[in-house]
Amino acid sequence: MQLDYLELRGGYINRSLVTPRDHYYSFRLDLSPGPEALLSGMRKSMRRAVKRSLENGLTMETIAGDGAVDEFYRLHARDMRRFGTPVQSRRWIEALCSRFPEHHRFTRVKHRGKVVAMFLIRKFADTVSEVIGNDLPAYRDLTPNIFIEWQLIRTACSEGFRYYNFGRSIRESGTYFFKEGWNAVPVPLPYGYYLHRGRSIPDTSQSSGSRTMIARIWKRLPLAVVNRVGPKIRWLYP
Repeated sequence: MQLDYLELRGGYINRSLVTPRDHYYSFRLDLSPGPEALLSGMRKSMRRAVKRSLENGLTMETIAGDGAVDEFYRLHARDMRRFGTPVQSRRWIEALCSRFPEHHRFTRVKHRGKVVAMFLIRKFADTVSEVIGNDLPAYRDLTPNIFIEWQLIRTACSEGFRYYNFGRSIRESGTYFFKEGWNAVPVPLPYGYYLHRGRSIPDTSQSSGSRTMIARIWKRLPLAVVNRVGPKIRWLYP
């Protein structure tokens, strides 16, 4: 095989065969107490933030179909450029939703008719998972991200799901502490590396020095350029 290494993600990692790295965590919230108990069990600052988000004139709805993919992708592509990361192809998101339509939905938040946030969510088995979430920075004061998280948690409770999965974060990053603030439990996502031609474990995390440098450049490129080039090089950014 003409490769330097093989990266294995999640599940069981045989540490005698591969070199482990534990830098990503998923966050799972047990929904069994119900929304009222979950809210009352949060720290005071988070309870206040949730209640404030409900007073900002925001509304949420669930949508699907090709039009939903287009609307989501436009917002997602802008968000990815803002983070300095190449965007996935629209075709990948479309294929995910068309192949598993019963499990995937888009939720969008509006303020006075304008879409200010959208999430792609997955409903599978006993868990609702946040796959991708995006919002508009200009509307951050309205806290649409907190609003949509709370509405999704409430909906998951009412539909009988057991868990809400906030998705992965790098250990002790800003999103790590944000998700922890919901009383979600961090669950390690084990990564294992089998070195073939390579001599050392590659640092593929979003906080690596090389990715940080490239991100600074990527953020300055025109949106048309990053949308065209991003999907072609996305495989380089696990």
